[in-house]
Amino acid sequence: MTIKFIAEIGSNHNRDIVRTLKLIDEAKNIGAWGVKFQLFRAYGLYAPEFKTQIKKMKKWELPFHFIDHIKTQCQINNLKFICTPFDLAAVNFLKDRIDIFKIGSYELLYIDLIKAVIKTEQPWIMSTGMTMFSQIAEIVEKELNNPPCALLACNSNYPAKPENCNLGTISKLKNYFFRCLIGWSDHTVEPGIIYKAIALGAKMIEFHFDLEDGKGFESKIGHCWKPSQIKDVIRNIKIGEMAEQTNNTRENEARKWRTDPKDGLRPLKEFREELLKCNTQ
Repeated sequence: MTIKFIAEIGSNHNRDIVRTLKLIDEAKNIGAWGVKFQLFRAYGLYAPEFKTQIKKMKKWELPFHFIDHIKTQCQINNLKFICTPFDLAAVNFLKDRIDIFKIGSYELLYIDLIKAVIKTEQPWIMSTGMTMFSQIAEIVEKELNNPPCALLACNSNYPAKPENCNLGTISKLKNYFFRCLIGWSDHTVEPGIIYKAIALGAKMIEFHFDLEDGKGFESKIGHCWKPSQIKDVIRNIKIGEMAEQTNNTRENEARKWRTDPKDGLRPLKEFREELLKCNTQ
């Protein structure tokens, strides 16, 4: 199965529509399957007394009027448009505009939000960081009419240290929730983490993404990949996927040149006449 790569643009749009569309184009260029955004209002993220956090996140908001432009640009690039809602109004606004919803690990206790997403009947993905298996199972098994199409293991720190990533969670999710696609939501900028996640069975990889200039609002935190960094990772993985495919045409030809057991000479006697003709033509 081909690995699905999701470029999490998050707030690296910088509230600039030109930059936003360029990020989508770059995601296509590096081989992504989809792009993900976050739709929130700062006052709806934090309790009102947390004024410092609200002031910061206000600058990171994705303007609602960008959404239709993002949808069009994703269609042009044949990319899945994925978005994380953080309140019920965002769910209602997005339901007819996106391809897939994403529930972040910080919102997994907000059951009303999850139920609102499920009622849209749109596909949805959820990250599982900070969540016990019993809580994940309760969500997955109760919502049989529209269960998540993918569960992404993650460490919910930004950035996440490799030694804290606990990639073994991928195997556990794969064994327990065998009906869901299992993946990894990356908060590092370490190729080895992604390679290992895939080796453990991750079929979907989400990574935070910025332009080469590194000027996205989130980039200074240290968890965002630049195109030049992630492009080779995706290319290497796709080469590995090609190696999984069965194509023995060239090897079947090589078999003819094996040493014949009767006289110890190459090629096999049954092919000598055929190969001799080929070599003299």
